Amino acid sequence: MNTMFVLPRRWFAAAETARNAASPVRDDIDAMCQNAAARDERRAPGILPCVDLVAGADAYCLSMEIPGVEPDQVTLEVCEEALVISGEKASPHDAGAARLAGERVFGAFRRMWSLPEDADADAISAATKNGVLTVTVPRKAAPEPQHRTIEIARQ
Repeated sequence: MNTMFVLPRRWFAAAETARNAASPVRDDIDAMCQNAAARDERRAPGILPCVDLVAGADAYCLSMEIPGVEPDQVTLEVCEEALVISGEKASPHDAGAARLAGERVFGAFRRMWSLPEDADADAISAATKNGVLTVTVPRKAAPEPQHRTIEIARQ
């Protein structure tokens, strides 16, 4: 795939001049990319921890990778039938120090999942080990089907 047609024109100014072809579609794509870049600059920095969600016979299990985050820096709450996990991974470096290289990400995070109808929100538990937060959401017991005999009235 030729990425020249996907990326904003300003990144390929020399190639654009050589080709000397302007297109209304390219102008629309450029405007869309510039608007997205402006939204990204206004958005607060943050991270998106990786999550696994597994449905077992007795419970749902959510595992979230949050290495370097202490348990007291994480908030776990149930709000309006949704499970909300939020927190912040703070940088261990001095704010005034010059960062020569950086591949790790720091910042706030917030993830939200709708709870299934059979989730027991009152019995949710959480634990952390080796940088992985594990949240267990037990399932409510299925109601037993009731058997009853209905008498037929004679008229």
